[in-house]
Amino acid sequence: MTDSAAARPTDVVVVGAGILGLMITRALAATGRTVTCIGPDHRAPGTASSAAGAMLGTIGEVTGDDMDAVDAVELDFRATAAKMWPGIIEELADVGGAVRHGTGTMMVANLVNESDRANLATAYAAAAKVGIPAEQVDPQEVPGLRPARGYEAVAAMFLPTEGWLDTVDLLDRLRAGLAADQRVTLMPTQVVGVTPGPNPVVRLSDGTTVTAGDVVLAAGVGCRDLLAQLDGTAVALPQLLPGKGISLELAEAPTVFPYVVRTPNRDFACGTHVVPRPDGRVYLGATNRVSATPGAAEGVTPGEMHALLHSAIHEVNVGFRTSRITSMTYGLRPLTSDHKPLIGATGHDGVHIATGTYRNGILMAPLIADLITAELRERRPAPDNPYHPLAPGRRGTGDANDAFVEGIRHLTSFLLEPGGHLPYDRQRELRSFLTTLGAMALSDTTDPLRERLSALLAEHPIAEMVPQFFYEVIAGEPR
Repeated sequence: MTDSAAARPTDVVVVGAGILGLMITRALAATGRTVTCIGPDHRAPGTASSAAGAMLGTIGEVTGDDMDAVDAVELDFRATAAKMWPGIIEELADVGGAVRHGTGTMMVANLVNESDRANLATAYAAAAKVGIPAEQVDPQEVPGLRPARGYEAVAAMFLPTEGWLDTVDLLDRLRAGLAADQRVTLMPTQVVGVTPGPNPVVRLSDGTTVTAGDVVLAAGVGCRDLLAQLDGTAVALPQLLPGKGISLELAEAPTVFPYVVRTPNRDFACGTHVVPRPDGRVYLGATNRVSATPGAAEGVTPGEMHALLHSAIHEVNVGFRTSRITSMTYGLRPLTSDHKPLIGATGHDGVHIATGTYRNGILMAPLIADLITAELRERRPAPDNPYHPLAPGRRGTGDANDAFVEGIRHLTSFLLEPGGHLPYDRQRELRSFLTTLGAMALSDTTDPLRERLSALLAEHPIAEMVPQFFYEVIAGEPR
């Protein structure tokens, strides 16, 4: 049921009403607990769930040119979660109406991005490793693929069981089912603080409070501000960063897309992807930009929209140039500084967390919901949870120098898009040059830019911090 007034005491408060918050609420209520789910619904600007294309992509999200470097634990986690979705879709149809969905993903590689073919080969190997069907196909046989001259695909792979669903359908059905459940209270308001304890207290923006037996923070990157207010004596957790993605919905698509058509993951992004929608519409996504400051990441910029449309028109189907844009959305994906989700107790009494899913929130949601439910039931971490926040080594976030080198590699490719190349071997030479300059800057202890770069990499030693530094540097240059 929905309740906008002050809520009575409840067994569990779930903070966040995106896909993770709703799925956790659903799983907990199924065990007989009373649950209060608090947070603006998925229509609020910046909500990662509503901006997602909802590809249930175990293999589509594989990135890297070396199968040995692919995270086997995450690959298995995604594969396990994907198997849960068909049953959930059937259950939701019984209580709230059909969730539009389909199966089949076509991954295509072209020469626009230098890592496309290597990523595709790694994805093919990953599919074989976890037993997911994958077929190498002729790019000319990919339905809906009609790229511009010079952007032709050079390889393609069909994943017949890799699915997708309509995000808005999913979230609407989940909310409708929960609103009808007497064990559930939905409160579309903002949480401003949490006080840990044997009976933690949640403070709302209207001045009211809710007392619970347990609190689960599932508000995406919004968990960062709530965690920052808690007592600092608990174990420090990996940092949360927002990865902004924008997406468009197009009407009057040039052809019917029976399957998802996507490129492999690319530099700091999740590849260009076209996802079927009803009535001749398609979902087009998605960009990705990680920023250290959430406020600076909000909204849709012309440059982001241009990059997305350029890629769709040139690399997927030139007919998109006459389609109509019916909506544009952005969301802030939660990324942790060690690139792993946070699922479980925070070390603060009564406070648990479920976030850090980055580009896999919808795919992973049912498995994460089960792990949180198991932990609250057994009062200890679920034995099959590989991403507990208090696991040994979680605070360690890798080598800053490795992150810088990797970031430079992505940045030199990223700067050439949309659709650009340097002649001869200039891209490799530029990468080598920038890496050397960066090493020199890091060795100069008197340069303020060096101090800023070192601080960024010390706090978040991940490749995504390199473009953050890049934008800060160019913003300070004379125009």
